[in-house]
Amino acid sequence: MKKTILFILLAALILLASCSAENENNEKNIVKTFGFKNLDMSEKIADINNIEAITEISAQIILCCVKSCKEVSINDLDEFNFTYEVEVRKIYLNVNDRLKEGDIIAVSSSEGIILANEAKARFGSSAHAQKFGYFNNDYGDNDYFTASCYDAVPIEVGKTYIMYLTDEYLENWSLYAETGRMYLYEIEGDMVYSGVDRNKLDLSFKKLEKQIIGDIEKRTGRVDEIGFDAYLDELAKKQVNSK
Repeated sequence: MKKTILFILLAALILLASCSAENENNEKNIVKTFGFKNLDMSEKIADINNIEAITEISAQIILCCVKSCKEVSINDLDEFNFTYEVEVRKIYLNVNDRLKEGDIIAVSSSEGIILANEAKARFGSSAHAQKFGYFNNDYGDNDYFTASCYDAVPIEVGKTYIMYLTDEYLENWSLYAETGRMYLYEIEGDMVYSGVDRNKLDLSFKKLEKQIIGDIEKRTGRVDEIGFDAYLDELAKKQVNSK
């Protein structure tokens, strides 16, 4: 019996190490941060930034380990987009019963980190980059760009996060998309940090899980009834009428 327990504990430690070793003792030199704070849905709908609305528009909420970054792109608004391969470790919300623990899924996000030289090689020749001189500097081997919306946590390969997702792009693009940018929780040991006020917020993992489950229990399912875009329009009208 003792050997069985010891084996389980050892297996758990190995699993945790597999998702953290890549970034251990690796202090990165961040030379530039791309992203936006007041654009996208939040410009039209301030309420999209509250946790109730984020929970409502999310079809999945998961604890996951980021295994790799499959693709990086950048658009004319200087917004990076990363496609990650993540392993589902725990499921808190699973509206369409599409996920199970252990699944490897593709997730699109505006949060990420990339070597400056890699970004320069990929995007430096684009007309937009050349016009504004984004990649004109020489960069060292430890220089990085980060991309982050609303000052959220930049996602890194090898780390573990709680992600709020939508599956509205799954059929056409075969990927999930991160919905809760301001509510991207990074797991560091037993502590959790959020992009909202991560210098002030300091929750235990169990306390955060209880909070997430409580938010899910209040979810009305309205977005499931009328659809993602219709729900956002409805939310915007309610906001305008309440002013």
